[in-house]
Amino acid sequence: MVKYSFFIWLKYVLNIMPFSQGDKKVSIINGISFIGEGIPKDRIGGGIIAGNKGIWEKYKEIFDRVHKKYIEAGIFWGKEQDLMKSMVLENINVFSLIQIRPIIPEKWFYSLIYLGCSENLYQRLLDEQRNKEVKSFESLRET
Repeated sequence: MVKYSFFIWLKYVLNIMPFSQGDKKVSIINGISFIGEGIPKDRIGGGIIAGNKGIWEKYKEIFDRVHKKYIEAGIFWGKEQDLMKSMVLENINVFSLIQIRPIIPEKWFYSLIYLGCSENLYQRLLDEQRNKEVKSFESLRET
């Protein structure tokens, strides 16, 4: 099981696709600086995130700041993955990225398994030799 005592300043988010060097470049859009170029790219899954009360307050502060930048720069902000990508890149020390393993049939649900799994399944997810083959959710529940 994931040890929640480490959540003091970390918010766990699902890293759908690794960040590229281009994602880390600073760009200016309508006079506003962005890390990640402000370009739509799915990097972070926004549907399932976890953290304690303190980090949720920090998350809201970061979200409000990044959301305001998107509005001021005239960038579409209606897709949470884009906002979250900017939030993570501009505040990398606040977030902990959950790296997807190929064992899960649908990548968007990986964090549900990761955050709520048994100790046995958690160890299996970390084991590079045992997580290369896609398994059904039912068989993972039995682990």
